[in-house]
Amino acid sequence: MIIKNKININIVSFVISCLLVLFGFISGCQQRSESPKPEIAASIPVESRAVPIEVPATALVMFRSELYPDRELPKNYNIIYLPHRPLSTIQFQQYNKICELWLNSLSVEKDLKTYLRNNDGVLVPVYWSLTTKTSEVCRNLITHYDYARMRLLMTNLKLLIEQPMIVGVYGNVRTYLNLKYLTDTELETAFEIWREKLVVIPEKNEEFDAVPLLVTVKKLLSVIGDLAILKVKS
Repeated sequence: MIIKNKININIVSFVISCLLVLFGFISGCQQRSESPKPEIAASIPVESRAVPIEVPATALVMFRSELYPDRELPKNYNIIYLPHRPLSTIQFQQYNKICELWLNSLSVEKDLKTYLRNNDGVLVPVYWSLTTKTSEVCRNLITHYDYARMRLLMTNLKLLIEQPMIVGVYGNVRTYLNLKYLTDTELETAFEIWREKLVVIPEKNEEFDAVPLLVTVKKLLSVIGDLAILKVKS
């Protein structure tokens, strides 16, 4: 009988211990739930105004833009011209490099307008013609390039040449730079030449021959360093 009572007492003690532990756990959870949440600092909007950069009123300021079938061409524009779909891996790689330079070396219009005053510069788009909207991935931009429209445009401009080009149209004046046979590094230099040469609206038709220009640049860089005098074939 005594043993039985001891067992009952042990069972009761065990149950009481479990209840105390459970009560302590519940109390701890309530305290944590009722504890104040850490304050998160509210973001305070700061009024900022971009400092305008003075640009001559006649200076050409180029920006990249997509050209879709429902958009008309303005009076002044530049276009990246690809004559046909890439026919080889080498040709695709060249198109891809041209596309990367178009994407990465030119800003979009809204970014430029942040730093331009109303009467500063002449904003001129550098178009990549597309049949439909697509992501800014060069493989997609090449796949959805509007080859048909561009061939008709070049025919109308009397510049139907079977080679990739940068073409500038300023009213009745045409300028173009042949990009065929250029290495990746030479393509980068060609884009720089285009931007730096066309600083004002040209008054006559010009063909920029990239190969002699790049040869001249390389020779001068080997002697003078960063100074380069570019010879333009008109």
